Amino acid sequence: MYKKLPNHIAIIMDGNFRWATSKGYKKIIGHKKGAETIEFVAKKIKSFGIKYLTLYAFSTENWKRPKDEINSLMEILIEYVSHNFIQKMINSNIRVNFIGDIDYIKKYDLSVWNAIKKVIDLTKKCDSFFLNIAFNYGSKNEIIRAMKKYFAKVKNVDEIKEEDFEKYLDTYSLNIPDPDLLIRTGGMTRLSNFLLWQSAYTEIYITDVFWPEFDEKEIEKALDFFEIRKRNFGGRN
Repeated sequence: MYKKLPNHIAIIMDGNFRWATSKGYKKIIGHKKGAETIEFVAKKIKSFGIKYLTLYAFSTENWKRPKDEINSLMEILIEYVSHNFIQKMINSNIRVNFIGDIDYIKKYDLSVWNAIKKVIDLTKKCDSFFLNIAFNYGSKNEIIRAMKKYFAKVKNVDEIKEEDFEKYLDTYSLNIPDPDLLIRTGGMTRLSNFLLWQSAYTEIYITDVFWPEFDEKEIEKALDFFEIRKRNFGGRN
């Protein structure tokens, strides 16, 4: 169907709250519906032969939200993982990984950390598709954490190399390639501190559709957009 497909798609899943408001629902319903959308989108993208999907689930800036909303989001993650999600991923041969400052989650709420660890451990042998969840993730935070590790190894500034520094990023340790296509739902046109280093030459597709309504038709629109892009990576054909 497609002559050219991305190897790695990254998605900023935006619009859960606005979707719920537009339907007259409580905002927590929007987040629950958004969580349900993850499984469908992952399986659909996998069906095209694409290998990697990275989803922006909870940012380092999201801690600024009301306490009750944060607690609800954490509860949704625990509930979602415990309701057949892991077995569905195993049945579809999908490996689930998490990127971000996960060590902080262990200090914040051990039950959330245990849920994350469980899904990672039980899907680690799956290898046909890689679903990466960015949780407590912020690109600036990732770069700072990488800098601390890298500069502990470098003896002088003349030794600093781009390709060496990249080895300390969250994505590198999991063999996640840079995204070819970044999708943002909900109509906003900012990157929101998501994969800033990795997205230097990523094609960016914005849709007004809210994440809970991001369906097969919308996925195909994004792939149509990518197929016609000419990617020169700073050079010239």
